[in-house]
Amino acid sequence: MDKTPKIDTIVHIIDSDGERTEPRVIETDQPQPQPVESQPQKSPSKRKATETSNETTPPPSKQPKKSVSKKRKQVVESSPPQPRKKMKASSSSSLRAQAKGKSEAPKKVRAASLDDMFEDPAIKAAYLSKWADKAIANGRQVNLVDMAARGQDIKSHFDALGWTPILSVKELQYARLTRAFYAAAKFRTNCDVSVTLKGVSFKLTLEVICNLFHIENKGVHLYGDKWFDHYKLDRNDVFESFLKEGSDKRPTAANLNPMCHLFHNIIVRTILARAGSWEKVNNSDLNVVYHLVHKKPLNLGYLILAHMKHSASLHRSTPYAMLLTKIF
Repeated sequence: MDKTPKIDTIVHIIDSDGERTEPRVIETDQPQPQPVESQPQKSPSKRKATETSNETTPPPSKQPKKSVSKKRKQVVESSPPQPRKKMKASSSSSLRAQAKGKSEAPKKVRAASLDDMFEDPAIKAAYLSKWADKAIANGRQVNLVDMAARGQDIKSHFDALGWTPILSVKELQYARLTRAFYAAAKFRTNCDVSVTLKGVSFKLTLEVICNLFHIENKGVHLYGDKWFDHYKLDRNDVFESFLKEGSDKRPTAANLNPMCHLFHNIIVRTILARAGSWEKVNNSDLNVVYHLVHKKPLNLGYLILAHMKHSASLHRSTPYAMLLTKIF
């Protein structure tokens, strides 16, 4: 007995991404195609009569469509107005209580941590009054090899002074701990500094700085305005020798020649780091530029300690945040 074959009406879709997924099935209810019956052709006379009747019948008139704006207007008019939600007005006393609670929480944590930071209440008071909001002179890493590849070859000048290792220092910077260091620092006449933080006392000397950052402990100890007298130089003559052609001779970095401009950019952000006034060229900057240009030995460890002492006396900014991270 012959059986009619069953026709599979399931469509199987295979994903092309290669992942193993469940097969998706789509069921179809479409009937099987039926043979098309051939209709008898009309005679020419009947065909002509049909064409003439189609020409005489007018096209159906189009009804004008209703504009969308009218429909929207009808919907808006028919919909009832929604009641507004009433907001509960909080009393002024509750708002003050919330603001007071938010402001008091961090103060308690800060006060407790400061008590752990400083053993001497006088140093804590000095920190809160002079150093808590001081700007941080963020350090910057200098890649001399990359600069040489871009046509700015100044590596030989830093190598001659033994300063190259300190330019590669890259550490996290802790702003609050840096400010606490300057608040607790006690400098001596030779620029050595002793600090006690969190019950730990340490001392920074010239030898400690040079050994920690692998810089050579050599060169003259010069900082500030007196270095001109050491070499018996006139300040204006030195500055004019670093200017580019056509400058207006103002003490700004934009007036320096290209090489001195590069030196000054590294000085104000790494060697004698400060938090602002990077365009200004002061006498300490000229001191470093002069020694770099002429490759004269200058003790970088002494420069760092002297600049720390100078910044602590002025209470302007806190330099060497990145270098101090290695000390902490």
